[in-house]
Amino acid sequence: MLSEFVKLRLAKLEAGQQRGIPFNEAIGNDTLGLDIMARGVLQDWLATMFNQYDRIAAKLLPVVEAATIKPKIIPPIGEPLFAKRGAKVNLAE
Repeated sequence: MLSEFVKLRLAKLEAGQQRGIPFNEAIGNDTLGLDIMARGVLQDWLATMFNQYDRIAAKLLPVVEAATIKPKIIPPIGEPLFAKRGAKVNLAE
């Protein structure tokens, strides 16, 4: 469940903008000025929620599509990430 702290920050942001703001825009758009703590909590909450959807994909999607979904393995707190830094950078000119 999303915390009241984040809900209040988003409500304030939406009132200031006079429009609804989707979660992904609130996280990705720096010009909106969402509080950094609220942004981090929201980002973590979305990652957890989508990871849960990935785990139940077989019940939500056709078998062919569900087979292509691979839930991300999140290391325990304090453990290093498995991804190599800069692995997705294209160094070719």
